[in-house]
Order: sequence, then C-alpha cells, then structure tokens
Amino acid sequence: MNLDLDAIISEIVASGVSPVAAEAGANLVDSWISEKGSQDMTRRVIAVELGFMLWLDDLTVAIGVQDAVFHEALGHLGGEWKSAKEPKKDARGRETSWWNEDVWRRELSSGPQVGLYALALQRATYIERKTGRKFVFDEPNPRILIRAAVKANPVRFWPSDPTDPETPEIFSFDQAALDSIANGIRAKAAQIRCARRAGLVPWQLPGDHCFSFGRTCQFYDKYCKTRVHPIVLDANDKIIAKFDANDPAAQAALPYIDPDKLSNPDLVIISASQYKTASSCLEKYRIQNGSLVEETKEESLALDTGTAMHAGLAEFYRQVKTWQEKTA
Repeated sequence: MNLDLDAIISEIVASGVSPVAAEAGANLVDSWISEKGSQDMTRRVIAVELGFMLWLDDLTVAIGVQDAVFHEALGHLGGEWKSAKEPKKDARGRETSWWNEDVWRRELSSGPQVGLYALALQRATYIERKTGRKFVFDEPNPRILIRAAVKANPVRFWPSDPTDPETPEIFSFDQAALDSIANGIRAKAAQIRCARRAGLVPWQLPGDHCFSFGRTCQFYDKYCKTRVHPIVLDANDKIIAKFDANDPAAQAALPYIDPDKLSNPDLVIISASQYKTASSCLEKYRIQNGSLVEETKEESLALDTGTAMHAGLAEFYRQVKTWQEKTA
C-alpha cells in the first residue's frame, strides 16, 4: 500500500491547531503507522470518524464519536484512539504511581466511555463524517479496541503488551454489562432532568471535587466561590443545559437529531465525557452545557496535539479502507 503522506499532513493542518501541536501530532501519527499500521491493515475498515446517536428512551440520547469501526471474524470492532502524557519519573528512574500505564488502564476500565461505545455498536445509529453515510451495526457481542500513543521520545504505546491477557487492548462486553451501562446512563439523565425542572441554582455545592488532582476547577473562583451562578434561560424563562458545544460529539452527532426532539425541554443529551462531568459535579455540567461556549472552552497543547493526531489517523484509516476496497 502506498500512503499519501501529503494528504495526512493536510488533514492535520486543516484541524486548525497551532504549528507546534500539528508537529507533535504528526510525530504521533508517524510512529502509530510505523508500529501499528501493518497490524491494523489486516482488519477490514468499515468506516472512519463516525458520530453516533444512541436513544436510550424518548428523553435520553447518548452521543459520541467513534474513531473507526472494523470487521473481523468475531464481528464488528470499534477503534478508540488516545494520546497520553508521558509518566514522570522519580530520582531512581521509576515511573510515579499517580500517572502510568496501570493508572491509564484503570481509568479506562472504570470510566463510562468504553462501555458506552460498546453499547453504541449494538444499538446506535452512526453517521460517517466525510461521506455522510449511515450505519447501524447491531453487533450482539461488541468489542472496543483502545490504544494510546504516549507522548514520549521515542513515542511508545499503551497497552505496552497487548498479548498479555491481563492487559489486552480489546475490551469485550456481555449483555448484562451492556444493560447495566444503559441503565446507569438513563439514571444520570433522570438526575439532570430533575435538576433542570427544579429551576434552582446551583445544581451542586462546592467541595473536594473543585480541586481534583491538585487543579482548581476553571469555574470555582468566578462562580462557586463567590456564589454567583450563571443562568441560561430558554424562551419560557426556564433554566436550560442542553449540550457543551465544545464537545466533539456536538458537531459529529447533534446536526442529525430531529430539531423537534432537540426542542423538547426535557431532553437530556449526554456523552461519555459529559456523564463523567455530571457524576463529579452537576454544577460544572450545568455551566458547560449552558451555551457559555467561549467561556467554557479550554485550550492546551495537549488537547490540540490529540486533535492533530486524530485528524492524521482518520486520513490514514480512510486510505486503508480505500486500498482494501480496491484490492478485495
């Protein structure tokens, strides 16, 4: 297969990140293709960069972006790509315990994203970004491949040993697990809906969650500390908190939802990241989802590098898909 490297670089540049982030992202993509490309070419690429809409009931829709969907002998396989910061080392050259591969994996396995994406493979409708094609996979035994490029020199990858049964890169889910995930998301949506209907602010008081991992929440000093809470109202003067416009799923999935359904004041739209935010602090969730777009947007080299990496990898897998179709 002859890669069009110029097309990959063009997609990275078109992602709109800074030159520094673009260069860092391109380096991750280059290492990814060199170390993982051959393996992934053995998987049939079905679609790349798909927004999904997963209706859990009439008033709850989960949305997200799946980086790629493959097909293998065992069925459909969702691909989820990550970039990760390099672990720091102590004076003896050992990686610190607060951030390393084990911590990364524990956060993934205990967090909402992997399970939600597996549930989507079974029940959601997908829209491919570049083509607009719709997919419904109806996968009875969904599996999600999770891989992270670690921003080290040289670049390395987690899981570091995918062949180890204790640290596989593919997560599998049975029906009981999927039903549990669906119920948990619906329960969280009901909490959000209840808070919205109450018409009171704040939705949650300050606490330890305002200072997670030694970092103060960006809304604490301006709002929660001063007890001045921003309110966004709809046409009927009711408090609203629809969906964070800075979430990648906002562009990939929201445009495909029926406007009449979007206008329902009781509709709760949730993503994996928004579920996590609402679980740690409902007030932060309310602010982020209250259309305060510019104020809630966080920019960083790390986030931009991840954006650049995803853009480059999406073009790589699109080229793999085209090559597979031509050589089939």
